[in-house]
Amino acid sequence: MTARTFLLALGCQALIVLAGPTSGARAGDKLLDVNWDDPELKQQMQARAATRALSPAEETPLEKLELPVFDFETAPGVVTRGLGAQAEPEKTEIYDPDNPVWYEIVKDYGNMAVSVTADRRVQHTFGPDFDIMEDAGTRGLAPSAAPEIDILDEDSEEGMAGTVAKFTVYKAGIPYTVTIECGDETKEQCLDKEQIAKDAADLRYIGGRPKE
Repeated sequence: MTARTFLLALGCQALIVLAGPTSGARAGDKLLDVNWDDPELKQQMQARAATRALSPAEETPLEKLELPVFDFETAPGVVTRGLGAQAEPEKTEIYDPDNPVWYEIVKDYGNMAVSVTADRRVQHTFGPDFDIMEDAGTRGLAPSAAPEIDILDEDSEEGMAGTVAKFTVYKAGIPYTVTIECGDETKEQCLDKEQIAKDAADLRYIGGRPKE
């Protein structure tokens, strides 16, 4: 059983969470604004453009999304410490070309899996006087402190198999959620908050651009 499939033991709630980003935006949905002028984002975009000069035909779907796409370019430390040198993981990219404001990238390493999810759609309903960008719009790429890491395992979720570590960081005003799933043999890696916090700084811009 791979790290990606053991979460099915969580039941329907996990299935809803995993399927959540695939629901399409409705007319009138509020979207978080991307701060495309964020200095660190611009620096990473320029550096990538300098090393990857692509024609429109060569661009991948992720490069055409209307939000910055961040991912780990190599296996994060929590994976290499748990599994050693890794071959290419089984990679799944989930997005909607007709509604290019969210994505999920999942990399399954066998007994561990790492996913990165971002969504510009506002997931909560606030009062009419609440400015959803009052704080998030000023956030840059680098968190001011180590991210808060949540751990889920059999001690916190009855009937759960395996262990999950999750944290969210803000980049250019958009929340990015990283989920690390560990099987029984790699459980200790999902409990290593120090290494996971270090890995949070290794997310890199790999695509996305303002709406034309």
